[in-house]
Amino acid sequence: MKYSIIITAFNTAEYIEQCLDSVCSQDYKGQFEVLLGIDACDDTLKKVIKIIPKYSNLKVFMNQTNAGTYITRNTLYQYANGSHIVQFDSDDIMIKTLLTELDPLANKFDVVKFMGQNFRGKENIGRPKEMCSPGIYKRWIYDTFGGYDSWKIVADSEFNHRIKPFTKKIMKLKVVMKRRLHESSLMALHPPSEQYRTEEKNRIQKNPTEIKRIEPKTTICYQVL
Repeated sequence: MKYSIIITAFNTAEYIEQCLDSVCSQDYKGQFEVLLGIDACDDTLKKVIKIIPKYSNLKVFMNQTNAGTYITRNTLYQYANGSHIVQFDSDDIMIKTLLTELDPLANKFDVVKFMGQNFRGKENIGRPKEMCSPGIYKRWIYDTFGGYDSWKIVADSEFNHRIKPFTKKIMKLKVVMKRRLHESSLMALHPPSEQYRTEEKNRIQKNPTEIKRIEPKTTICYQVL
C-alpha cells in the first residue's frame, strides 16, 4: 500500500463527517488507507461510530487519555501500512483530486507540501497559503527522525526544520485543501507567536551534519473499528 492518511481528532464532532467524506472518497486509483486517531473525546467518537458504515478504508483508534495532536500522530504511525504518510486535520477538507494530482511528485520527492485556503463557514478568509502541518512524507523520514516532539503547538514546524537538510521537498502551487478556522481549533486555543516559531527554528542547527532523531512519545490506544 502506498498511502496512509493519518488524521487526529479532538472536539471535532461537528466537522468530522465533512472531513472524512473528502478524504475517504479521493479519486486516486491505487490503494490507500485512512487512520483516524480520536484523542479521548467521547463526542467525536459517538459521531464517528454513527457514520463509519460510509467508509470502507477507515480505521478508527481511541486514546485512553488525552495526549495531544503530536503524540496521537506518533501513535497512529505505528499502525500505518503505507510507504507514504499523509498528515491531515479532522476539521479540514481535502480536495477530491489531492492524491491523484500529488502522486507524481510523491514518487520523486521525500516531502510534498501544498497550498490551502482558509475559510470560515461559507466565506474564504485571506489568500491561499502554504500549509505547515498537512503534507505527504515518505515513510523512511519517520523511521529515521523519529516523528514529532510532544509539544502542544508548533511541533510540526520543529519536525519540518529538523528534516529539511536531509530531504528533498517540493511545493505544489495549487490549492488542494480547505483549512477551517474556528474557535476550538488547536491554533485558536494555543496560538503560537512568530517569536516562538523563530526561537524554535533557530534552536535547530542551520546546517547540521548529523541527523537528529528523537524517541517519539506515544500513548495507549485501542482500535474501535
